Amino acid sequence: MEGTPLSRDLFTTGIIDFGSLQVADPAFDFESLFLRFGEDFARDVLRNYTAPKDRRFFDWVKFYAVVMPFNRYIGAIQKNEKEIIKEMKHWLQQESQSSK
Repeated sequence: MEGTPLSRDLFTTGIIDFGSLQVADPAFDFESLFLRFGEDFARDVLRNYTAPKDRRFFDWVKFYAVVMPFNRYIGAIQKNEKEIIKEMKHWLQQESQSSK
């Protein structure tokens, strides 16, 4: 819904959803930034991140960026979420082509 026009002069910039609220590794939050906007952007955000972090924080971000798409794929298969399965198959094909 991000960037959806609500009227001629007003746009939604985001929606907060607490439905999946959890206590987790903060590096997990950066994984989405890393995958969606790239490493440079995620590192820029991290430079302004004031919560405690260790020197290997970004190593964990990169780890989650590799592992979590597979976790989502497995979850989609278990729940028979056909559209997500289709998207993940496409993503895996792209990734396999780019690594050649």
